Amino acid sequence: MYIYKLNKYTSNFVNIQTRLVYQIFDKLIQPILNYVAEVWGFQKGIDVETVHLQYCKKLLHVKRSTQNSFIYGELGRYPLAINRYYKIVKYWLKVVSVAPYRLINILYRVSLLDIENKPATINWAAQVRDLLFRLGFGEAWYNQGVGSVDIFMGQVKLRLKDCYMQDWSAQLQQSARARMYRTFKVELVFSDYLNVVKITKYKYALCKLRTSSHRLAVEKGRWQTACIELSAVHLRWRMRITLC
Repeated sequence: MYIYKLNKYTSNFVNIQTRLVYQIFDKLIQPILNYVAEVWGFQKGIDVETVHLQYCKKLLHVKRSTQNSFIYGELGRYPLAINRYYKIVKYWLKVVSVAPYRLINILYRVSLLDIENKPATINWAAQVRDLLFRLGFGEAWYNQGVGSVDIFMGQVKLRLKDCYMQDWSAQLQQSARARMYRTFKVELVFSDYLNVVKITKYKYALCKLRTSSHRLAVEKGRWQTACIELSAVHLRWRMRITLC
């Protein structure tokens, strides 16, 4: 419902910049999708990310089957899980810094005791620990806190983005469909043509060409190998008859 309202309002502005539309999405829709993510944020959130990607694909006028890594690349966006992990780490710093008599701190210390007594225990505290070590901030876990929260959270955000950028690059390298895309898209940044090209139909046509979301033979041929081979045989047969 909220996405429908957002589309309705933004449609009134013909020349609105693409970057601005996604900034509005981040301000109005993303807080709803990631509501209280500090608690459930370690879940995969497949449905949440599906909503995010469908919205992005609809605004770019590409097919729903378009490869997700192309969408992230064109818009310079990251999965919403990145923001959830950021909120979790920030909330963890708040939990460890509150007074010991506060209920949230008491529950947290109980979770730490469970981890110590049963190392195989998987609870919220254990998942925070694993996240910090995965990001290379194990020292923060050992110290149960940091010096400057602002500086540390800035490093966390940068590290989260760097980790996903590596995964994104690996996806492009392993994808046969991205053979052309990775020749001109090497960084996960917003594509300027989405704001520079003012004629809408040309902008979306260029986007479809870049993301292989079109019906040109070079794309359709990947799914019609048998037809192409049959056409080639038929062509050779006709050439043989003509030569004879």
